[in-house]
Amino acid sequence: TEQAVSPEPPKELPPTKVVTQEKPEVMPVDSEVAEPLDEPLRVVINSNPYGARVLVDGRDRGLAPQAVTVSPGAYKIEVIQGDKKATKTIQVGPNEGNKWCFDLDDGAVSPGFCG
Repeated sequence: TEQAVSPEPPKELPPTKVVTQEKPEVMPVDSEVAEPLDEPLRVVINSNPYGARVLVDGRDRGLAPQAVTVSPGAYKIEVIQGDKKATKTIQVGPNEGNKWCFDLDDGAVSPGFCG
């Protein structure tokens, strides 16, 4: 004789837990400050007289006028032609002047273009 087996009643499942994620707070940002700090920047080195050799941290970068792309920071710029030389450590940054004139006649270095 076979016995009838009655199925077990279904077990109750625990209540479903609902998890919500809050949106992160978005703060307005000034566009001048939003530029990444390590974004490469272009620096233009000019010379008087035209065509002097440009070195950035001792590395030859060609003849002036010369545009070099560097990360923000301090760089020793040397501009040489024959026995004339002008040297300046410049600060490169998004809010800095990134055009320079190296006047080899008097050794002066000033922001902007030569002329």
